[in-house]
Amino acid sequence: MFPRVRLKDAVVFARKLVSKTHTGPQPATVILSGVFGAAGPQGQVRASALKQYDLLSGTPKAYTATDLARKIVAAPIEELTPHLAKAFFKVKPFKTLFDTFSNDTVSVARVRQQALNLKVHPEVVDECVDLFLLSAADAELANRSGTDVTFGTVASGIVREPIESEEELDETNLNNVEQENTEEAENETEYRLDGRKMRSQQPAPKSKASLEIKIDPSMDPEKLDKLLGVLKKYGQI
Repeated sequence: MFPRVRLKDAVVFARKLVSKTHTGPQPATVILSGVFGAAGPQGQVRASALKQYDLLSGTPKAYTATDLARKIVAAPIEELTPHLAKAFFKVKPFKTLFDTFSNDTVSVARVRQQALNLKVHPEVVDECVDLFLLSAADAELANRSGTDVTFGTVASGIVREPIESEEELDETNLNNVEQENTEEAENETEYRLDGRKMRSQQPAPKSKASLEIKIDPSMDPEKLDKLLGVLKKYGQI
């Protein structure tokens, strides 16, 4: 026996149930129409599904919401998943199927085969498998991709993208800082080299010094030659 309602839809009914039974248990005539929107067999099927998820308790004379249903309704979105998993595992065939494929990736056909091994009637086995996979996804316990399904674990739920640890993040940040420092040093070195290159390409300044030497005609020829050499050296002649 399995619930004919997926977990996500059962939670919608549970919210209405908590509201309807806020002041106390209510009879089936109120719950079936007011919560499930059907007073006939369809309403009874939905009530049975909520019982299997442990969201509805009592008898047709006095239906009420369970503690789990109230926790689901009251939980903020970030704390909802563990409560959904609890409801999911309340369904015996769902729990057995999940335990069989926990932390593994298998085909939908293999899940179907295992459901048949659990004595699920062949006429409803496809419906059972579909509701099982949809409800597992609602509780973040499985992820279907095409014809394959990846199951998580009870503790961790569906496997998500790996998250870097604080140590890995620190190492990454350190590497980024080192890279930035290296680039800055290279830029500074290049700047200095460019500066030197520019300075080396600049022509040497011409001397603005001038020499004024008076030549005495009676000067010794040897001294005169020395003076002329000095003037020539400094570009004065």
